[in-house]
Amino acid sequence: MFVESLPEQSSLEPDEEKIIVNIVESFERDIKKLSPQDFQKVNQKLDLFFTQLQEGNIQFLTDKLKKVPIQLSIYSSSLYFLKINVRLGIVLFFEDDPIFSQKIVTLLRVFLRRDLKKILKGLTESYYQKYLAEMRDAQ
Repeated sequence: MFVESLPEQSSLEPDEEKIIVNIVESFERDIKKLSPQDFQKVNQKLDLFFTQLQEGNIQFLTDKLKKVPIQLSIYSSSLYFLKINVRLGIVLFFEDDPIFSQKIVTLLRVFLRRDLKKILKGLTESYYQKYLAEMRDAQ
C-alpha cells in the first residue's frame, strides 16, 4: 500500500524526473484516524496519483488535481485538492520544478470533504501567513 511504503525520494536515472514526497505530521495524524476502508481508498487513490505522475499523464493530473484558488498578490499558490471519493479529500502542495527535473508533492491533510473550507482556512493561514500579511500591509 502506498502510505506504508512511501520512499523519501525516488531514485531514477539522471535523465529522468525525480518525484519527491513529503508527508507532514497532520497528514500522518489524519491517516491514523481513518477507518480501514477509508485508509484503503486513500492508498488506492495515492497509488494511482503517483503512478500517473511518474508516467507523465498530464490529462489525469489536470482532471483529478484541482488548484485551490488563493489570492497571494504576485505569488502563485501551489496548494491543490485531490478528491478521494464523495466523502474524503486530500490537500497537498504540488511543485513541478523543470530546472532540477523534479516534482515535489507534500501531503498536508486527509479530511471529510464537508470540512474543506475549514481545512483550507487553517492551511492558508499557517502556510501563507507571511504573504497574506504582506498583502494586508500593502493595502
